[in-house]
Amino acid sequence: MSSNLRRLALLAFSLVVIMQTGCDRFLKSSATAEEKAKKETIDLSPAGMNCLEKLPDQLEKFIEDKASVGDVETAYGCLNKALDTFSRFTAGSEANVYTDEELRHFLNRYLLKKNQVSKDFMSQLMKLKLLMIGGSARSMTRTELKQMENFISIFKEESLKLNGWMRILLFQAGAPDVSTEKLEELNRIVKSVASRLLRETKAAGSLYEFSDLQSLVSEVRGFLGQTRALEPVLKWMPLLSQLKNMFFGTHSKIASEREWQEASAYALDGYSMALEFFYRLRKQDFNTHESWSRVIQFVDRGLDFLDRAPVLNNDGRFETRALDGVLDEIWSLNLLKLNLNVDTVKKSYRMVVLRVLDRNASRQAQAVEVVALDRKHLSVLRQEYNVWRVAQSLIMNLFKDRRISDGVDAATLTGAIESEPVLVNIAGLKQGPEQREALLASWAQWAALLKDSRPVQWTESMKVLMRYDVPTAKTSFAGLNLLNALRSVSRLVLRAYGEGEGADAWQLKIKEQGLLNMQEDFRAFGREVRFLDPRSEDPAIRTFKEANFFTFHGNGDDWLDARELTEELSVLISGGAHMTQDVLALANQAQCQTGKIDIFDQPIYRNDCFEKVLRTNFSSVLENLPGMTTLAKMMTNEQWDSFYKSMLAVAALDQREEGTIEYAEIRTGLVVLQYVETLMVVYDTNRDGRLTEKEILGSAPRFRGFIKSISPLGDFMVDDIFLYLAYKGKKPGAMDLISFKFEKSMGLGDIGRVELMNVLAVLKKDAAKK
Repeated sequence: MSSNLRRLALLAFSLVVIMQTGCDRFLKSSATAEEKAKKETIDLSPAGMNCLEKLPDQLEKFIEDKASVGDVETAYGCLNKALDTFSRFTAGSEANVYTDEELRHFLNRYLLKKNQVSKDFMSQLMKLKLLMIGGSARSMTRTELKQMENFISIFKEESLKLNGWMRILLFQAGAPDVSTEKLEELNRIVKSVASRLLRETKAAGSLYEFSDLQSLVSEVRGFLGQTRALEPVLKWMPLLSQLKNMFFGTHSKIASEREWQEASAYALDGYSMALEFFYRLRKQDFNTHESWSRVIQFVDRGLDFLDRAPVLNNDGRFETRALDGVLDEIWSLNLLKLNLNVDTVKKSYRMVVLRVLDRNASRQAQAVEVVALDRKHLSVLRQEYNVWRVAQSLIMNLFKDRRISDGVDAATLTGAIESEPVLVNIAGLKQGPEQREALLASWAQWAALLKDSRPVQWTESMKVLMRYDVPTAKTSFAGLNLLNALRSVSRLVLRAYGEGEGADAWQLKIKEQGLLNMQEDFRAFGREVRFLDPRSEDPAIRTFKEANFFTFHGNGDDWLDARELTEELSVLISGGAHMTQDVLALANQAQCQTGKIDIFDQPIYRNDCFEKVLRTNFSSVLENLPGMTTLAKMMTNEQWDSFYKSMLAVAALDQREEGTIEYAEIRTGLVVLQYVETLMVVYDTNRDGRLTEKEILGSAPRFRGFIKSISPLGDFMVDDIFLYLAYKGKKPGAMDLISFKFEKSMGLGDIGRVELMNVLAVLKKDAAKK
């Protein structure tokens, strides 16, 4: 055990000894000449005192959960015996009273030769004494010494309850060793211990503040100097200080017994949630029914915790500077392990408050103007959470007695929707009855999304399923969870940047400029999470057009509605995240890396090696596109080469190194393959894997507006221009259209997926200009 920890333990136990005794000879700074000549040390080791030397080791064993009940009993027995011995051999400077300065003199002169107790440190120790047993902050009486004896006996009893739990309490245990049942039991124990100690102390009226505890910790650090002994405890103090400021306010005063009880209960609830997050949720896989139940319960508790915050009752709001302080400490401790700059996070959450919660669309309004979150903001969060929660109840009920891996088909999903006790679910939500009509409307929207003839369906590996036979296809538990989350994201985006009548976010629509505004507001965040490529000036323009052209319900107009936005987000997550992760893992196994790193800190790959990996594993990486994988299996080498080059032509960066392929190109390419398959499954009415002239013209309405915008002919021959693009893979000139008219009269035949990718390559170039 370190010498500094020994000193601290000796100081603590010596203070308890002093609180039990007086010592005229050793408390006073005066002494006779004869006494000064003697060695300036007293013997504290007659029978009953020498066991104190073992107390520091016993304390360390207790903190590390290595102490038995016998060890704890022995330690407190030693302390009681030492107190009794010391009390019988010493006397105070004056009858029944010992000043703080006398106690400090004794400690510094006779016990603590190297580390000295400063006046400020002594002052903080006496404040702690005042909190525990009352009295004066400048002195100790013999009556208070007896009270301290009783308090120590109580403390021993409560310490025994915590014996074996300390590593969990200090966030030192391994998560697999901490079950939900253990946390629930520990929560009961901690509340019981805290309740009794609070009853026995003189906290009410003491005016002890968190700033006093901070000062005490600061003095302890100064007393110990450089030490690692208390690091597991001391490292949390700055974060606790900021959490106190956020939830209690910077100038909170706790005086009455009721205020102490309420503050203690609230703080312990927060501590309990922190333990639950650290041990049960921090590494949640979200792939089981149990895990989602745990998440829902945690979020329910979290929102209630925010609603009950003392600072809301006192000040009516959370200060953003207090939240900033919490974020600074979380980042300092690297608790979330996110590759994000904390300043970016601060700006982003302020922008969410400004745009989403306040619905302030003014481009002059800036994030820096957001100085607080109030109950109005919490009410919006609660309503959007309830919207998500009502929909999530369907998923939870649907898979309550079903194997997660089985998934559900359309008929099963429809039956579950019709039998779902929606009104009961709404009634069980906090603020649910007040939001009843809005929640019923959101439920109808969710049901329509799921019962659509072309819904967003998901594989078990979280990829959007694109096939002809929707009724027989099954969607996964994980996919439904993700769809509900993306639906909530769409609602928030539309709430912030959408336009239209009414307060319901799902009924709003967003223009291209709206996406551009969102891109500008969250550009730094988007780049840091690798969603936005810094080499692309305005990717929002491309995203808007892709959502309008290539989603199941895209219609090519000047707006994105909620369904189009949700479908686009689904495709981006499916291809840009999960499909990309799968193929990159395979490329890494095949050692396709060039040794160079791209702008996203991802490996740059050899193109020939990556192409081989993709072709070999096409059926597994693109398992969600069964029609395309069937086609790929039948391709000759020449056909595959044409197919791959067409994909790369759409995905390629403007500036790239020959013979290589980057993460951004791979991600885009896989998303493009989904766009192609979307057009195929929506418009291939005879399901032969080819599109006839009639089927191509069926898709023309979603592209007409764009064709008009790039054609020098305006409205003239728009459909012919589109057909030419589809069959020839390039933009026509005037003479091209004349000859194409003749060719069209003879029959154009059909096109496949490669030709569709050629159309995307042409549209990509012109979309970037518009």
